[in-house]
Amino acid sequence: MDTFRSRTNFSQNAARNNFDSLGELGETQTMMLGEQLQTSIGYYVSCEFLIGTQMIETRDGILAKVGTNFLTLYQPNLDRYIVCDLYALKFITIYNSTEVPNLPRT
Repeated sequence: MDTFRSRTNFSQNAARNNFDSLGELGETQTMMLGEQLQTSIGYYVSCEFLIGTQMIETRDGILAKVGTNFLTLYQPNLDRYIVCDLYALKFITIYNSTEVPNLPRT
């Protein structure tokens, strides 16, 4: 059976990302959102999207790809990819993990 790691190579940036690129407090950031997310490819993320005017939809997964107006998440527990609209993205939590973290239930 094909494994997740053998089918993808988007974790190549994960070893380089130590979150220094997220910047220090007070530092002016000139990167666009897509450019910033490129530095987190291979990391587990939780994305919150605004649907309509009041509904928030959350999608979790490993950040696989970031394009001009989209991002792709890989959900290893479901063995599927989800392509998401970057413009509807309101919040993204980047975990310091390239695997699905063991998160407390809230």
